[in-house]
Amino acid sequence: MVEIDWGDVGPSATQRARIERAVDRIAIQGPVIGLRRRGNGYEARVETGCSPAELRLHDDDLSSVVDRAMALLEIVERGSG
Repeated sequence: MVEIDWGDVGPSATQRARIERAVDRIAIQGPVIGLRRRGNGYEARVETGCSPAELRLHDDDLSSVVDRAMALLEIVERGSG
């Protein structure tokens, strides 16, 4: 299961529920998506746990940055299957 670390992000209940639904559809173990505010936007830091590398995505919109992170994790899931 993908885990979300909400960090200093305080999404609305609707936004949080939407993000959690997106995360629940990915059946991959171990990744953590750390969300943080960066400047006027947001950062999603993706750590897979299977390597010391991390990926940082930036966007002005919280939902967009999470959608991009989830799209990348879907590619990882397909490649490992």
